[in-house]
Amino acid sequence: MMHDAERFGKVYHFDNVMPIPKRYGFIRLYQIGELQCGVGYEVSQHTQYCPEISYIVSGSGTFGCNGDFFSVGEGDIFLNRIGDTHLIRSDPQENLRFLYLGFLLDERLDGDYKTLSQFFENPGAVRLRKDRCDMLTPLLRLMTEFYTGGGCSQLAIESLLNEVLVLTYRNFCEAPPKAFLPPKAADTAGNTVYSAIRYIESNAMDISEVREIANALGYSGSYLSHLFRERTGETLQNYLTKKKVEAGIELMKNGRYNVTQIAMRLGYDTLQSFSKAFRRVMNVAPTEYLRQLRESEISNQDTGGEAR
Repeated sequence: MMHDAERFGKVYHFDNVMPIPKRYGFIRLYQIGELQCGVGYEVSQHTQYCPEISYIVSGSGTFGCNGDFFSVGEGDIFLNRIGDTHLIRSDPQENLRFLYLGFLLDERLDGDYKTLSQFFENPGAVRLRKDRCDMLTPLLRLMTEFYTGGGCSQLAIESLLNEVLVLTYRNFCEAPPKAFLPPKAADTAGNTVYSAIRYIESNAMDISEVREIANALGYSGSYLSHLFRERTGETLQNYLTKKKVEAGIELMKNGRYNVTQIAMRLGYDTLQSFSKAFRRVMNVAPTEYLRQLRESEISNQDTGGEAR
């Protein structure tokens, strides 16, 4: 039973601990959870018994590791290895929310499996990285599987775990991903438009305006916008808006953000600008869409399986 001293300061804590680790392919999962700490709350120092990935969803604070201290904020990934001493402290002025998972990987592996196993066994001196690979999306989907389950949940969890481990490895060990560009010899109008579509679909949450897409792909904004409309029948701005709204709906389905937080994550300057864009695409205000989504989820739980 949790003592008052442990409970105090935790806004909420979803913690799925497995005394006997559960196997998902080559991964043995010991623990997966989500914690939102109130201002100034501290998770006392403890020793890691397995590698652990922590992902900062919002807020700021300090992660301690073997006597060193690291300032962490939204979008940061922190790695711990076996034997590390570790503590967590939220900022005195704001809450700190993070996701975490602890695991072990099978030994005597080959190929990519061996690469991942060796990395998490000894990630090196760098423990903190900023997410450059949209790792939060599969992490939130993974948490949803543990919250609610569903058909073929074991397969879904295994797939999402693999994706999270690979993206963690890429964030720490590889250069930032480059925008897709067609080969120069095949630089046709169709390939240019395809490049724009691929870039938007991969970076919709981080793109604020069309000019950023053109700059990333090496074209002028007017040329790319004209070509996109000529080949697809819609404006580049409309396509970007649709993809940003789709990303917002995915965040709504995860159930951990309000509309204001979603607008901020999508790069909108104001809630009003996000609401206007959302209504233009979905013909309903985002607050109303979110309310309908919640009512549908409650109805499904009442008539179907219970959330785990």
